[in-house]
Amino acid sequence: MMDSVNLELPSKTQINKCGKLLKRAMYGQLTMTDESEIEHAIEVVRQFRAAHAYPMLKVRSGLTSMVRTELADEAVTQRLKRVPRIVRKLHRMPNMPLASLEDVGGVRSVLLDGPQLEKVRARIMKNWRSQLIRDPRDYIESPKDIGYRAVHLVVERDGRAIEVQLRTRGQQEWAEREPPRRGAAGRRRGS
Repeated sequence: MMDSVNLELPSKTQINKCGKLLKRAMYGQLTMTDESEIEHAIEVVRQFRAAHAYPMLKVRSGLTSMVRTELADEAVTQRLKRVPRIVRKLHRMPNMPLASLEDVGGVRSVLLDGPQLEKVRARIMKNWRSQLIRDPRDYIESPKDIGYRAVHLVVERDGRAIEVQLRTRGQQEWAEREPPRRGAAGRRRGS
């Protein structure tokens, strides 16, 4: 099995430039642009997104192992953020360069309750300490204004940032029934 998948990607500068172009195109901020430039930008963003697939799979596999070691058979899911969502996030965060987004690839474990979540978090902190890009964001301890609760950690695999979300079943149920709002919290599946 391969240790890493090396896709030939454009430079971070080019990736960021294409992200800006798509953001301006999506929000009507372009005066004149050749359609081929937009098509090229879409392709670059797709390549950048695709480069997260294998590292995300590795994180999912590791998280699944940790969850099973601690708890048994709780589900671990994964997703690649879709291109329109990437562009919307860049619009919401105007100073964020595309190459710096931490949640293009993401995995989530929905756990029975708070004690189980804390066991998995402790194992992640122990096993992946050197791979964490930043301190965890604990939206359980400090919920978002809209009520969203979860723990977000970001690990690096093969040079890609992959977000890990830990939620309890109750927090997942809240997120699924809460009307979609700005940002990830409360988004319905398939939106």
